[in-house]
Amino acid sequence: MLLNIDCRTLSNNINYDYVLTSPPDPETDYWEGNDYSNYLESCYKLLTPTKAVTIITRDRKKDGFWFSKADISKNILEKYGFRLSDHNIWTHTEKDKEKPSFYNIQTFSKIPIKTYNNDILIFKRDTCYSYNSLPIALAEWCINTFSIENDTIYDLFMGSGTVAVAAKLCNRNYLGTEINKTAWTISKNRLNTIFYNSRKNI
Repeated sequence: MLLNIDCRTLSNNINYDYVLTSPPDPETDYWEGNDYSNYLESCYKLLTPTKAVTIITRDRKKDGFWFSKADISKNILEKYGFRLSDHNIWTHTEKDKEKPSFYNIQTFSKIPIKTYNNDILIFKRDTCYSYNSLPIALAEWCINTFSIENDTIYDLFMGSGTVAVAAKLCNRNYLGTEINKTAWTISKNRLNTIFYNSRKNI
């Protein structure tokens, strides 16, 4: 189920087992003030998975200082009772002086889970879709590691639908919310193209 809504308006009657998401960068400058942290908190505090939450983030650098999206997510989720259970790194070869060549893969839970501490994962980026930063292979790794078949995987910032594609490939159910109608349309078309025979189920 792919919904063109703000994740904060998702019905609390909808159940899901595992959250896998990569929060977007804000549209305005976030180097000063708490607007970005407040926005993420308004989203994260509503999460109610039965298992775990994996947040994939890439930090930023400006004027010689790092802005850690990973720390922001960690602080917020810990505030609402989640503990950091696993921390992996995804690296690739893209070069950008204002961004590191790696992403943090932080998994949080309220109950003990099997962990894979300090793994370094190497996947080539998928660049064929707009609103896309994660390779399908990375999403599949996360889903296979922290969920089981027939679980429901939720991506609150769906973008181009990479997590939904990976969930279907891993024999999971999927739930996605995306406030941007263009991105939501891309995700719908993407899944319809990849899973043509399952079009009625998307």
